[in-house]
This record gives sequence, C-alpha cells and structure tokens, in this order.
Amino acid sequence: MDFNIAKVMVFVVIFAIMVFGYLIGSISVKGVTLGTAGVFLVSLVYGHFAGGNADAWYAVEVPSFVGTLGLIMFVSSVGFIAGPTFFKNLVKNAKSYVLLGFIVIMSGALACVGCILVSGTNSGLQVGILSGALTTTPGFSAAKEAVADKEIELSDDLAAMIDEAVADLDVSEDEMDELNKEIKDEFGCTLKEEAFAGIILASSELTSNDEKALTPEKAISNALVEQVSVGHGVAYPFGVVGIVLFVQILPKLLKVNMDDERKKLVSTEEVKTEKKEVKLFNFDEFGLTGFALAIIAGLALGSVSIPLPGGAAFSLGSTGGPLIMCLIFGHFGRIGKFNISVKKEVLEIFREFGLVLFLVEAGVEGGAGFVDILKEEGVMLFVYGIIMTCVPMIVGYLVARYILKLSLLNNLGSLTGGMTSTPALGTLISVAGTANVASAYAATYPIALVVVVLASQFIVVLL
Repeated sequence: MDFNIAKVMVFVVIFAIMVFGYLIGSISVKGVTLGTAGVFLVSLVYGHFAGGNADAWYAVEVPSFVGTLGLIMFVSSVGFIAGPTFFKNLVKNAKSYVLLGFIVIMSGALACVGCILVSGTNSGLQVGILSGALTTTPGFSAAKEAVADKEIELSDDLAAMIDEAVADLDVSEDEMDELNKEIKDEFGCTLKEEAFAGIILASSELTSNDEKALTPEKAISNALVEQVSVGHGVAYPFGVVGIVLFVQILPKLLKVNMDDERKKLVSTEEVKTEKKEVKLFNFDEFGLTGFALAIIAGLALGSVSIPLPGGAAFSLGSTGGPLIMCLIFGHFGRIGKFNISVKKEVLEIFREFGLVLFLVEAGVEGGAGFVDILKEEGVMLFVYGIIMTCVPMIVGYLVARYILKLSLLNNLGSLTGGMTSTPALGTLISVAGTANVASAYAATYPIALVVVVLASQFIVVLL
C-alpha cells in the first residue's frame, strides 16, 4: 500500500486545528470562553495563510464532506438527546417558538433592507451578508438562485459602450475600468478580466459557441451571484462568534442561577417516568444501528423538495432532515421490540466531534478569502455583517423575554434555532449544563429555515 503524504496531511491539519482551537477556546476572560468556537477562529487563520500560499507544505484543502459529515453527526446527536423532551416542550410552547422563529428572521431581513436603502449597494450582496450573519446555508442557496434568475437589462448607453469596446475583439485596461465604472453605477458590481474575455468570445461568430463565451447580461448576472458569496463569507464569522458569545455573556450579566433555570425545562427524567419498561432486542452495545437508521431516514426526508411561491423550493436538507428524524427516534426509543436508542455517552462524543469537524471545514473555507474581501470591498461590509448579526439576536431575546415570557434557557435555545446557529447550540448546551435546551432549538429551527428562504428571495426580487 503506497503512502500518500498529501492525504495524511489533511488529517494532520484537521487534528492540529482541533488542538490549537481548544487551547484558545479554553482561555477565560472574566469567566467567558470561546469554547469550541476557538476551533473556528484557528480554522479561519489557517485558511487565510493556506489559501494565500497554496504551494506551501502546510497548505491542504479540507474536503467539504468533512463539514457535512460533522454537521450531520452534531444535529443527529442533538436530536436523539432532545427527543425524549421535545414533543412535551413543543406542546407547551409551540406558539412561542413559531412566532419567535418568524420574528428573529424578519428582524434580520428588515435590517438587511435598511442596509440596502442606506448604502445603495445591491440586494444580492446584502442578502448574502444576511445569510452569513444567520449562518444559514438554505438562505444562502435561495439568495444565489434568486439573483441568478433575476433578469438583467442593460441601459442603451451601457450596451453601446460594451459593443464598441469589444468590436475589435480586444478590451484594454482603460476600457475595462471605464466599463466597470458604468456597470458599478448601474448594477453595483464589476466584471473581472475573464468575464470580458467571455464577452469577446460571444461577440465573434467564430467563437460564440465556446463554453467560456458570455453575453454581457450573463457576465453581470454571474458577478452578482458571486457577490452573494462574498457577502456570506464576510458575515459568517460574525454570525458564528456573535451568538456564541451572546449565549455565554448574557447569563453572567443577568447573574442567573443555572440550577433554577434548568428546573424550568422539561427534564428527560420527568418524561422517562411516563414510559413503561419493556424488554427490547439490542442491535449493538452502543446503539450505533439506531443512530445510522435515523440518519438514513433523515437524509431521505431532507431530500424532499417542497415548492414555494416564486418558483423556489424548500427542503430540510442534510441538517433539518436528520434533526427531525432523530428527534422522533429519540422520542420513541424503539420500533416494536427493537431498541433504537443510543447511549448518552456516545451521543455526547458524536455531538462534540461533529461540531468540531463542521467548524474546521467552514473556517478553513471562509478564511481563504477573508482578508482579500476586506481589501476589495471595504470595512463597511463587516459593519453590515455585525448589524445583521446583532439586530435579530437582540430583538429575538427581548421579544422572548418580555412578550412571550419564556424562561432564559428556553429563550436562548429558541434564539439559537431562530438564528439557525449550530455552533451556538453547542455552546449553550455547555453553558446550561443540559442538552434539554436543544428542544427549543429544534422547535424553532424549521420555522426559521422556511422564513429565511422566503425572505431572501423576496428581498432580491423586490429591491
């Protein structure tokens, strides 16, 4: 068997990031620590240096499936842990969870609209920032689709300028700068040299069928879609770190008694007393068979696509599907006389390891272009990211506390679900000292997913 150093380096990097991430995450400042989010920060730093030095010995690409696998492991573990208390908690606070999921996303959407109107930047860029601030992949995908489907109409003056510039099958740097100034004024984006090359190919009968050929409208559309990705990349780190710090700092500021707050949650023990003891057949010692079956069922559920207004579609995906099915498996614990429960110790390890894998992949990918984005787009994009992270977080907390009268842990649990923040849930479980807070997260999360997909599309279409 051949030894492949490149493949080995991927694993070395992943585990090295874990080591340094936990070291940084354990540093306490007045009782506040980054915890697992420290792994994300180290991943960002590594991604920046590795992305800028792709030929360096330490530079490796962390495969995207690492993050996907980690996310599935995390939400599935959370589902099993929260399952026994989920439905009782849902019945008790269903209206509050639905309303809070709606309010959190809509307050973020209104902040996004405000940033568009005040700054004059294009809606695709700002909706990308919104999806990053809320750490939502479905919202990000919906925004990209909506921008790609939006019709591009060039003004007569701009169309004439482009035709004139490419007439001799060449565009000088001065002409590119002049055209980009007009495109920026009209659409809020600029075209790269490759895009102009594609327009030139499309303008010639000999090369118009080339796969790299682009009409001016398609080139601008592609640039606008790319801006959605830029916005998402800018705001994502703030979306992760902001809510992670919030769920840690707030209980300390309020000086709450965590033992009293935990008692206000529906406990697993309370639910267990209601179930009869039945002798069950165990597939394996740790419950891995039940864990695998729930994930398979969840991935099948997540692949179901539901049409939405405007030609879009909604699906629970590889996050929501496994979460819902694992809640159900965790609630019932058995199918007939077959045991499908998973040992608590196994779930706790899977939960932590899954979260870390997800943060490593997301951080390395985001860190690769972080500094370049800052140089190219300016500091204000980061300001917009902070606004769209803080507004829904603060509004959601205040509504949950003073209007819906939710207890603190139910409040924060539903807030992490409303902000669709997986890392924040992991931190909240550590802060609260109980996984029962995941019930509130799981109840609010699906509502938030649907609303953020719709809101992202409507903003792009209307503005």
